[in-house]
Amino acid sequence: MADERGTLVARALGSSSRVSLRSCALVTGTLVSRAVLSVASYLSCGTFDTFEREQLAGVIGTVRVKRKQWQWLAITAVAALMVGLVVSPFVARLLPFGWDAAVAATIMHADRWHAGQELMKASDPAGWVTLAAEMNLAKANHDALSTCREAAARTKKEQHCSIVVPAPADR
Repeated sequence: MADERGTLVARALGSSSRVSLRSCALVTGTLVSRAVLSVASYLSCGTFDTFEREQLAGVIGTVRVKRKQWQWLAITAVAALMVGLVVSPFVARLLPFGWDAAVAATIMHADRWHAGQELMKASDPAGWVTLAAEMNLAKANHDALSTCREAAARTKKEQHCSIVVPAPADR
């Protein structure tokens, strides 16, 4: 077992001097791998020569560098996500062919028609109430307006039409 530990440490460090590494592994009593090297315990063993100390420091440095790389990768990913969230609405405005409306509808989980209605309600509530009332008036008088529109097209003159305006509902 102790011989295996020394061999593992020697392989991890790329050293051919197994004896000093094995004796140091015996002193610490732990199974040594690249991920769990302890600087204090192994550098305090008097059996390391300068070459082995440099190799051990290199392995430990590599582990530290990898950890730092993962930290920077995580920081960069979060920063990119935040920048993307801030910039994406401005990029959507630049899209051609009305794709900006499609993006807005997708974000609102609605079709373009209903998304537009919701945007108008949010932008100008009083204007939306007026527009909705006028739309309801036009729907209620659809037949009269269609007849009047056909007469205007046929005579090529302005037509006066009679429509029914319902009384406002009590609230």
